[in-house]
Amino acid sequence: MTARLLSGLIAGVVALTACGWQGGQGQRQGPRGTARIALVNVFSGPMGYAGEYAQNSLQAQVDALNAQGGLLGFRLEVVAADDEQNPAKGAELVREQLAEGDVKLLVGPSTSDVALAARPVVNSGRVPNCALDLAQEALSNAPYTFRIQQQDQYRLAALLGYVLRSRSDIKRLGFLNDGSPSAQLSDRQLQQQSPRFGLEYVGNATAAGDYRAAVGQLMQRGAQALVLPAETGAAGRGAQAADQVAAGKLLLLGTSALGAYAFAQQTGPAVNGLVFENTIQSYLTDVPQSKWPPLYKSFVSRITGQYGYAANGVEMKGLPPAADCIVEWSRAVRAANTFEGAAVVRAWESLELGPADTVLGAREKLTPQYHDGLGQEGLFVYSWVKNGDRWSLKQLTGPSL
Repeated sequence: MTARLLSGLIAGVVALTACGWQGGQGQRQGPRGTARIALVNVFSGPMGYAGEYAQNSLQAQVDALNAQGGLLGFRLEVVAADDEQNPAKGAELVREQLAEGDVKLLVGPSTSDVALAARPVVNSGRVPNCALDLAQEALSNAPYTFRIQQQDQYRLAALLGYVLRSRSDIKRLGFLNDGSPSAQLSDRQLQQQSPRFGLEYVGNATAAGDYRAAVGQLMQRGAQALVLPAETGAAGRGAQAADQVAAGKLLLLGTSALGAYAFAQQTGPAVNGLVFENTIQSYLTDVPQSKWPPLYKSFVSRITGQYGYAANGVEMKGLPPAADCIVEWSRAVRAANTFEGAAVVRAWESLELGPADTVLGAREKLTPQYHDGLGQEGLFVYSWVKNGDRWSLKQLTGPSL
């Protein structure tokens, strides 16, 4: 049997989403039953915190809904299972969860590989699925899956746009290739997009275990900026090599995985000044709370109040995109007035939420063709800054700038 981590009702919590079902004359009815949200993610190993943070985020939203009477009069509960980032295990766990008739939303699995293995099960189970870490190509032939994360087409555009607007001294960039399956895609995208931003792409250099040599090759070709791999271990080694070889002469660029506080801690001084794209992380910046989007501000307060901080004393134990899974799904359920999967999917496909309606503080618009609703305005560009014995972020671009 799949281990379940069930939540209790927390009274008095302020709802982050619209109010729940109420009966006639404004009197709240008793629960009509239980509807479960199943989270399949990684809870063990070095990435185990990802599942924990996702679960905390789902739970915070579920508590808010339950405090207002639930959803369509049903009390919501979160159940969780560890897929260990293993495709076979993840597919079987999804099968087990969806066999439970009271599971009305699946969140996860943890990676694209696991999601692809589980896709036939999700499609046959006809239960809406919200993904948090899924390659864009994995959305094809996945009619029940919705993705809440940066769209791939906007990631590099956000970084290169920052270079164009703010770093006129940078004219040439290269890519540190770690040999991963995603590296070829990054190489193609850099070839295609760099000219649009007035940049010359000098190509990639494969590290093959010797990151210093690869960095040196790119510098010999004239690279002034270096795009790091998406995988955090490779990116960390690349940043350290660049620090040793270039001594601060290279602008380091990266994608959202490099925004994890643990990455900065583990990599050390080499990440100082590293520029990356991500969804909103205002709580790590000096942007005043008065400028934070309202639901994001409430989310940070609830997560830190209920779950505290990570061992580093800085990082909150929550993921705003996971919270928006519940925001979007609950809106779709109310619009459909049922938990039936196909009806909820149809309602979900017509959602359009404004910045004030989402935890990410950005417009989210879905269509039957695109189950990928976070727009370009939902991306921010940050850089890591060392403050004493801690790291913080400097916001370089975003709605409040």
